[in-house]
Amino acid sequence: MISHWKEDKSVHCTGKIFKLSKSTVFNIIDRFKKINSVDKKQRSGRPKIFNEHEERWIVRQVCANPRISAVKMTLKCKSRFGKSVNPETVRNVLRKHKYHGRVPQRKPYISKANRQARLAFAKMYVKQPTKIWENVILVDKSKYNIFKSDGKQKFGGNQIQQCMSKIYGLLSNMELSGAT
Repeated sequence: MISHWKEDKSVHCTGKIFKLSKSTVFNIIDRFKKINSVDKKQRSGRPKIFNEHEERWIVRQVCANPRISAVKMTLKCKSRFGKSVNPETVRNVLRKHKYHGRVPQRKPYISKANRQARLAFAKMYVKQPTKIWENVILVDKSKYNIFKSDGKQKFGGNQIQQCMSKIYGLLSNMELSGAT
């Protein structure tokens, strides 16, 4: 564009060549006259620490291992990108990508009496042939902690939607089969 201007072509003609308005061409030429460059000025404000590629990498890492802490992610970022950041920065990136940390409901603790009853039930059927299980429908896929809690486990983002779709899927299957 500047070469056309230096060849004494009009602003109108240059605008037609580049398919830009006359005012845009004039502003670009004016900027070139003032600062001898057509590059845009740097924006004010604090620059971003992570670019889009690095943010996507962080989100992929957390999706692969949702239980990883923000502190461990900062260490991974430091080793991979050479950028030392605050753990809150990693959390901000995850929140920006709609991955909000949630703490799921605690799993029920099994009492000693209930544990013995479950063990007796299991011992009763352990020696039975496998044929009897063909007619049994097992519906309870709940996880129970016998010894202690697994601690807080985070989940969020797409995991919440997946959980909800599974719940609604189970409810619709129950309605179809006639169970209430």
